[in-house]
Amino acid sequence: MDAVFQTIQDARETRPVPREFYPLLVTFGNLGNPASVREVKPSDLAASFGPGFALKSITLEITDEPVTEGRVESVLPWAPSLQGSIGKGMKLKYDDLLNRINDGSFIQGMRP
Repeated sequence: MDAVFQTIQDARETRPVPREFYPLLVTFGNLGNPASVREVKPSDLAASFGPGFALKSITLEITDEPVTEGRVESVLPWAPSLQGSIGKGMKLKYDDLLNRINDGSFIQGMRP
């Protein structure tokens, strides 16, 4: 598996992400309340954002630019203190959206 990650990390060309590998997309009804999270369906952005919004594609580009820090925290002030999932301690189904978003969900880049 290390060879696969190394191959991905060494790649420098921009590539389209196949739809089956799209990441989980979410929005928050209240940025100060993590439990207000709602899933955004890539095939139906208009349902979340209104008429005229659509996702055409997602591309992946690995660069040598430094990882940005602090942007998520400036918008979601609770994110740095999240330990485990948003739904931790709630009696929810295993695959509930609140259980699928956790303290690793907002990390960008490869961490040593």
